[in-house]
Amino acid sequence: MAWVNANASWPASAQAIQDSADGVLSQVGGVLSDALGRVAATQAKVSLNLHDLSADAEALLSLRSNLNDLLVQAKTLTVTPAVYGLGDDGFLSTQQAINALALKLTDNADKHTPANQNHALVLLLSAASPAQLLNQLTPICNLLAVPALLAYQRQLQKTASLAADKMQQNKPALTPRWAQKSALNLQPLRNAAGLLGGQIAQLESLSNDAATPLAKLTALANKRTALLTQLQTDLTALATVSGSIWRFAFSGSAAALATELKNTAAPVKQPVSVALVISSQQPLTFFQELFQEVLT
Repeated sequence: MAWVNANASWPASAQAIQDSADGVLSQVGGVLSDALGRVAATQAKVSLNLHDLSADAEALLSLRSNLNDLLVQAKTLTVTPAVYGLGDDGFLSTQQAINALALKLTDNADKHTPANQNHALVLLLSAASPAQLLNQLTPICNLLAVPALLAYQRQLQKTASLAADKMQQNKPALTPRWAQKSALNLQPLRNAAGLLGGQIAQLESLSNDAATPLAKLTALANKRTALLTQLQTDLTALATVSGSIWRFAFSGSAAALATELKNTAAPVKQPVSVALVISSQQPLTFFQELFQEVLT
């Protein structure tokens, strides 16, 4: 092999795909026009009935609105021992965490401090040691993927494995370094793949005419049944939640919430704590129901 000078030109492999597809797709317009004419001629002779479940499904279309009501916009405020100026060598007591929240809620210099009346949910975790807090925090992070909580979780995990990591002496790789394996989806290949893929999809759709209408309906029914089964399985798995946390629900201004936090005794007294405030002008229905009060 030797070095050669090269000029850019459109790949013949891509052009061959396009030319082959165009041989069939260029005829689609005329064929569809003829087919629509035949359908229009028989329209008066055909009677179509609604699906047996169509009316029942239509009565439940308001569920989309109910789901959208659960998707709220909110502000979050997170306090952990890792926050600069708060923690004391990885420790932050329960009362210190609550006091930090109360102080920040009255910080009018921060333009992101919630204004007006809001729905708020305050969550608190506290333990005797960082290791115990990590055990409590892990299931909560699976339910509430707040970036600040996830970052502190990773810090706790790293601290827990630090002693073992110190014993490892890995030889550094030489520079420059290989990038990780990934799809070589660079321009113009990315656009070519999208456009040529669209042509191929049309060919795949046209080729389905080889199947009878009954076979297509059977395949569609099987696909829908499999999808509904998978949705039910995934929802059942998603609803299997665990984790324990202290919660404090409130409606009102940020200043009023700060006053309530100051005047309410801390539920526990532990040296390592994290606290989180979720504040929204919309009801926090999903998250309040996610963390139900334990009745004793």
